[in-house]
Amino acid sequence: MMKMLKVREHVYDYVKQIEPGLKYLWVRGWDLLAPLAHSALESAWGQSLLARKYNNYFGIKGRGVEMLTVEYENGKPVKRYAFFRRYDDVVECFADYDLIVKEDYPGAYAVRWNAESYFRIIAGRWATDPRYFEKLMNIYNYLYTIYLEQDILK
Repeated sequence: MMKMLKVREHVYDYVKQIEPGLKYLWVRGWDLLAPLAHSALESAWGQSLLARKYNNYFGIKGRGVEMLTVEYENGKPVKRYAFFRRYDDVVECFADYDLIVKEDYPGAYAVRWNAESYFRIIAGRWATDPRYFEKLMNIYNYLYTIYLEQDILK
């Protein structure tokens, strides 16, 4: 029981950390648990160096900082360096995420209020991990359970 409570405290801490970004997406019609789950997976609940130092919570690639990452080739993980965007703050990252999804994944943007449909569309293009959709849905379902029990987004 104590371990579960600690995990939930960690979720609350993460929500507080990215709250300004979630507010940005809320007014744009997002199911907030979807980007919350997506960013949690990509940033290791805000603990990755990319998130902590560069405010990149979604693993968004582009000009910025070169870092070691894991990509999947033929279903096997391969470590390599890639360039990732850096942001001044959380809102800038979440605004860029919104814009990237709107422009590069219009089908996903059209269903951003429906996490399962949204994740099905982006999973194969956002990441190379063959289990990416499953991982996103597992985190989403975990968050949804907590939300129903304790309303983590209040």
